[in-house]
Amino acid sequence: MNLQKLCLELATTEDGNEVIKILKKNSLWDNEKEWQLVGFHDDKNTNNAAIINNQQSNAPNALVEKLINCGDSALMLRCRELGIDPKSQDAPKNVSEAIESLFDIDYGRWNNATTQKRNSLGTEYCNLVVTGMAGRGKDVCPTYTVIDKAEGQAPEKFRETFLSLTRNNKLEIPFVQGKFGMGSYGAVSFCTIHGLQLIISKRNPKLQDGLSEEWGFTVIRKIEPNDKYKSSRWMYMTINEEIPSFKADNLKIAPGSYPNAYGDILEFGTFVKMYNYDIGSGLRAPANLDLNYKLNTLLVNPVIPVRIYERRKYDRNPKSPEVTLDGLETR
Repeated sequence: MNLQKLCLELATTEDGNEVIKILKKNSLWDNEKEWQLVGFHDDKNTNNAAIINNQQSNAPNALVEKLINCGDSALMLRCRELGIDPKSQDAPKNVSEAIESLFDIDYGRWNNATTQKRNSLGTEYCNLVVTGMAGRGKDVCPTYTVIDKAEGQAPEKFRETFLSLTRNNKLEIPFVQGKFGMGSYGAVSFCTIHGLQLIISKRNPKLQDGLSEEWGFTVIRKIEPNDKYKSSRWMYMTINEEIPSFKADNLKIAPGSYPNAYGDILEFGTFVKMYNYDIGSGLRAPANLDLNYKLNTLLVNPVIPVRIYERRKYDRNPKSPEVTLDGLETR
C-alpha cells in the first residue's frame, strides 16, 4: 500500500462518502483490528462516547476550539524558537503577555498590529479552508480544514496528543488556552457522515527534539451501537495496528489561488479536515461573510489571527475569497 498516495487521496477529498470508498478500496473501513478507541488505546470496552458526545452543543464553538489549538501551537513554537521552555518560570504568564512578548504586539491586542502583520501571521500559523458543498438549506454541510505551520506532531506522539482524552498535556503551560485534554473532539459530532475527520501532521524540524520527521495520518470515525457494544464508539485508523507514516519533504495540500483548494505546499505542521460539517443555519454562505462575522464574535482577541480561505465554487466568485479573522475587538 502506498501510504503517501492514500494520505493525499483522503486530504483532497471533500465528501465523507468518498472517504469511505477510499478506505474500503484499501481494505481498511471494515477491518476491525485497524480501528482503535480514541483516548483508551488498549481497551475497546471503554465508553469514550460519554466524553466526546457531550463536549459541545454548538457547531461554531466547536470549530473555534480547533483554531485555539492552532494559536496554542504557534505560541509554544515561538517560545522554543527563542530558547524558552514553555513550562519554565521564564515563559509568559498569560495569553496577552505571550502575544506581546512572542509576536511583538503592544499589550497583546491585535488592534495594535498592522493589517499586513495580522494577515502574515494568519497565513503562517492558522488557516481555515472551506470546501465541499455550497448553497443553502440544512442538508448543505461544507467541509472545513484547519491548517497550522507550527509545532506539528511526530507519528509516535499521535496517541499522546491528537488521539488522547483527559491527558494533562498543557496543564503546566500558563499561556495556552486548551488545557483540558479533550483533543478538541467537540467538533467531530458535527461531521454528519460517521463523524469523519482526517488528521495529518509532521513535526517541525526546527525543534530538533529527536522525534521522527515523517508524516503521520489517521482518520477518526464514529461506530454506532451494535449487538456487542451498546454505546457508540469513536475510533481512529491504524495500518498494521500502527499510526501510518511516510517520508516526504512536503505535501501539496495547502490552499492555492481561488478556486483551487490545493496547490501550495505544507512542509510541516498539522492539517485537520472535518468532512460534511453541519455548521448550522445562516453560516453556509461564503465564509468571508456570515461565518467570519460569527467567529469574530467568539474570538474577541484571538490567540493568533486566522486566515480564512473560501474555496467552494460559486456562479459568481466571492469578492474576497480570503479574509483575516482578527477578532471583534479589532473589527
